[in-house]
Amino acid sequence: MSRKFSLAYLTIPGTSPVDQINIAAEAGYDYVSLRPIPMHLPNEPLFQFDKDRKLFNDIKQALSANDIGLLDIELARVREDLNVEDYESAFSAAAELGATDVLSSIWSKDKAYYYGEFEKICDLAA
Repeated sequence: MSRKFSLAYLTIPGTSPVDQINIAAEAGYDYVSLRPIPMHLPNEPLFQFDKDRKLFNDIKQALSANDIGLLDIELARVREDLNVEDYESAFSAAAELGATDVLSSIWSKDKAYYYGEFEKICDLAA
């Protein structure tokens, strides 16, 4: 069995998805991981390809031209002030590009709350 490798978004954060795909291909990676879900950090570049059809098409073309796959997207956070249903369009666009996985993290101490929200994420991503 041969191992497959993916270039994670946080390896080169802030890099545009098309540049990240090109870098991953040049470095010999099989996959790339992108961040269409914003963290709302200061000066964070937005790469919401679910809301930007040109960016979506550019990513699709770059994946095809470089014969590289989109493995996953990030970051579906569970936090009391966020609505996990807002991730649905990112999940759908990523799936259309071939992604099979979603990275998530929990930012709550309320176990019952985060179990329920994580279940919603799993249902949305299925």
